[in-house]
Amino acid sequence: MKQTISIILVLINTLALVSLSVHADLFITQVFYDPAGTDTGKEWVEIYNPTDEAVALDSYSLETGNGAAEDSWTLEWNGTGETISSKGFFLIGENESLVDHMTALDLQNGPDAVRLNIFGEPISTVGWGDLLFTEYYEGSPAALTGSGMSLQRSYAWEGSSRIFSQTSDNSVDFSIGTPSPRSSGYGGLEVELIILEESLHISNLTIENSIEGNMILPAPGQDKEVIVRVIVESSNGFDTVSIVGSALGTQFDLAPDGQLGPTEGAFTGAFPLPFSTPAGTYSLTVAVDSGTQHEEVSMSFEVMPVAAVEIDTGVLRFPEATKGSIFELPGDTDMGTADLPTLRNIGNEDIDITISGTDLLSGSGSVSISLLSYAIEGIFGSVTKTQETIPIGLVSGETVPLTFSVSVPSDISGGTYTGNVLLSAVAR
Repeated sequence: MKQTISIILVLINTLALVSLSVHADLFITQVFYDPAGTDTGKEWVEIYNPTDEAVALDSYSLETGNGAAEDSWTLEWNGTGETISSKGFFLIGENESLVDHMTALDLQNGPDAVRLNIFGEPISTVGWGDLLFTEYYEGSPAALTGSGMSLQRSYAWEGSSRIFSQTSDNSVDFSIGTPSPRSSGYGGLEVELIILEESLHISNLTIENSIEGNMILPAPGQDKEVIVRVIVESSNGFDTVSIVGSALGTQFDLAPDGQLGPTEGAFTGAFPLPFSTPAGTYSLTVAVDSGTQHEEVSMSFEVMPVAAVEIDTGVLRFPEATKGSIFELPGDTDMGTADLPTLRNIGNEDIDITISGTDLLSGSGSVSISLLSYAIEGIFGSVTKTQETIPIGLVSGETVPLTFSVSVPSDISGGTYTGNVLLSAVAR
């Protein structure tokens, strides 16, 4: 009886891609840690309640931190029956005639920190100076104030409401100013005079989906949308403001993406990054124009190298074979013909190919993987269990045919034999 043998090879083409705030109701708004002259009897910390209801302080506490050592916190205050009114302040410190709760804070001039807790868990931390431990600040530490000045959380007015900055970054949220302590009895009027001067300025330019250091990883085999965000300051509003970016020879518009304050707005746009863009350093330029004023800002970004390959089939299925015969499965350069294997470089680096495999098994029978041969770019060889490199130098975006042939042993039993072949890309 004539026996037939079916051989199926499963191609495994692996590609691994690496992809990389809780706000509480109350928060610290001002810290006075370095009074002019001696500090004793003058330091204080100010807390604010932004909610529409009074808050009981029984579950709250205040700690000061010694930034020179890890986990070095001192309890300064535990709430015991006090309340803080809606949109009101609560002052903790050393001047009995000024504060709501008197205690000796012993704040250092830096690096140091203070934090507000609820049920013992930190909800608002403010640190200043060159702090080494992240427990003492949010985001990054605030600057040192110098003698006689206080750290003050920035805010903007929305109608009659004061909206404090809460970015979870001390260096962004806090600025340096003349001390203005506000306790629970605070009821004074703040005088604010705004003198407008026409201005247009790009204060921040970022690539939102970059890796650390403005590095961008291309998407293998397809264009990647690179998202650009700018913060613009305009004293005359944004009705006449237009923003255009350019990168990799492409121009793109940036559209409004929210107003951050009376004179500050965010804009976003995107440009395409083809997967074949060579690794290297490139420039991104953004220009803002209001009709009367114009400004341009540029930044560099780095396209990272990617070595990747794809094959247009997941299975090598040979025709039914007879013992002692040789069967060939030819390849071509068309990624749309799954029965004719094709390799395509989907990275931005010239690549070689590595190949290895497992023996083909059927029940208790086996066919050595070394009986499977390949041909690619004039290079011929047998597949082995050890990964070997085929130096084909395939250019980004190009395709190449991959031909396989199998030598069927004459002493093999009939059956369906299956195994694996692993292909991967390595940069040249």
